[in-house]
Formats: sequence, C-alpha cells, structure tokens
Amino acid sequence: GNLLGPGRGSAAGSLVCYLTGITSVDPIEYGLIFERFYNKGRNTKDHVSLPDIDIDFPPSIREDVVEYLKNKYGKSRVCQIMTFGRLQGKSILKEVLRVNESCSFDEMNKITKDIPNDAEISDQLENMENPSILMWSLENISRQLADYCWLEDGTLKGEFSKEFEQAIRLEGVFKSQGKHAAGIVISLDPLSETCPMIRPSRGSDKIAGMEMGDLESIGVAKFDILGVSLLEKIQKCWDEEGDFE
Repeated sequence: GNLLGPGRGSAAGSLVCYLTGITSVDPIEYGLIFERFYNKGRNTKDHVSLPDIDIDFPPSIREDVVEYLKNKYGKSRVCQIMTFGRLQGKSILKEVLRVNESCSFDEMNKITKDIPNDAEISDQLENMENPSILMWSLENISRQLADYCWLEDGTLKGEFSKEFEQAIRLEGVFKSQGKHAAGIVISLDPLSETCPMIRPSRGSDKIAGMEMGDLESIGVAKFDILGVSLLEKIQKCWDEEGDFE
C-alpha cells in the first residue's frame, strides 16, 4: 500500500470527511473548525462554491490517481486546469520600478523586502473591497515603507508614491499561463462542452482553459491531488525498518 496524507487544510474540520476515510484526524477530538471547510459565505445568490478537498499522495503514484479519476468518471469529464501567473505585490512593484528606472536593483529589494506574499495574508485580502497586497502593506506595515511611500488622507505620498500608485493600478495583471500543479476538475458533462480547452504543450493532454474560481462558478468540482515527497520517504523507511512502534 501507499501512505496518504492524514488531512490537509480545512477539509480536516469535516466530520463527514473523517467518517468516510478521506481524512484520518477526528475533528471533534481536536476541536477543528468546520466553518473553515464550509460556511454561508460559500453560498450566495450570485455564486455557489463547493468545499475544497486537498489530498496528499506520494509523487510516484500521483499520475496513477489522476488516471484512476479519468477512468472512473470519464476522460471527457476529468482534466487538469489552467493557472495564470500574476504580477502582484512586490513583483509588480519591482517591475514598475525597473521600467521607470526609478532606482537600483539593490534599492528595489530594500523597498519590497517587507511586502508579504499573497498566501501570508490571504484571509485579510478576502476582506478587502479591492484586494491589493500593496495597499494592505501601506495600511498595515506603514513603518517599514515610510521611507518610500505612505498614505495620507487617502493619498499616496513619498519619493516613490507615483511608482506605488502605478503598481497598485496594475496589480493582478497576467504575466504567464500554464498547467496548475495539482488542480483537477470533475464535471457532470463533457468539459469540452462546458468550457474552453487548451493544450499547454506539445504532446500534453488538453486542460480546462479557465481558472479554479471560474470553473467552480459553472458547476464543476475541484480537487487538489498533491504529490508530497515526504510521504514517499516515510513509506521507504517503513518498508525498510518495519513497524516503528
């Protein structure tokens, strides 16, 4: 057999996931919060979002799992999805500073070193009317940015205020596109009849040509089938050493 991850992210808060064997951590015993997995905010009159389940597998069997899903639900109904690389936060600010020749490369790094990545503040960004890592940074880590730019009565001030303003306007623009590392979608109907399909590279299978959020909005279920090398290493130790207990 192969080791599977015991439960990643919010799915570990679901008792149904635990009882059906998707996760192996009892959410009642450890006081895990179900509302992180599914809550009223996922269901509105404009949008229904299914709860997200991420599952860890050893990398060597990940493709076998994807193939199993295709055979079970139909190759026309299961595929991987597109993802876009976006310029945001420190990456778009560096790009604006570079194009405008505003400062040296070393100074770019000084200006942007305290600006967080998207994943670090994802919950706070969701609560913003217009999500922006740069605006969040100006509002929440103003002391670290005070030598370069600051907010004053809703207006940007400082030596690099024009660059910050331009970067905030451009934040989120697409830089590249490719195949999502882990995302798989399962549809009731053939995906080619549901969404555009693209071929990411020569010889590759076609993938759904939309991002996760857009695919959810048209009613497909999304799973993350993740390859985690640590599971393979633990399995190898187990096979060589036997029962650790």
